[in-house]
Amino acid sequence: MTTEDATEPVTIVFSREVKPGHRRVLSTNPRMQKTIGLEIWFELPGLDTSRPPPRWKMWIVTVVMIHPLSLAFQFLVPHLGWMPVPLRALALPVVLVTAMSLAIMPVVTRLLRRWLYPGG
Repeated sequence: MTTEDATEPVTIVFSREVKPGHRRVLSTNPRMQKTIGLEIWFELPGLDTSRPPPRWKMWIVTVVMIHPLSLAFQFLVPHLGWMPVPLRALALPVVLVTAMSLAIMPVVTRLLRRWLYPGG
């Protein structure tokens, strides 16, 4: 398989060592790019999102959406006093990531698609 063959699945393994029988490959493929991990929140069905929005736009949308959730969560903290601290500390990321991934970001991304993906 070549790097230009877009129909074949590619497995990328992050490892510092090169195993016997393998070779280290540096890609010059223009379709490959460095990502920050938030891109999955900005995918839209039916729209080519292979090139994510600029990082500053993803940052703005993410902060603006997480802030009210984080603020609302502060009202729940006093009611979680019965929970051990590690469990209480786990509650915020679980609530934030679940709400952002499953409910908030799909809707927000659709609403802001023209700003996030101009000309798309």
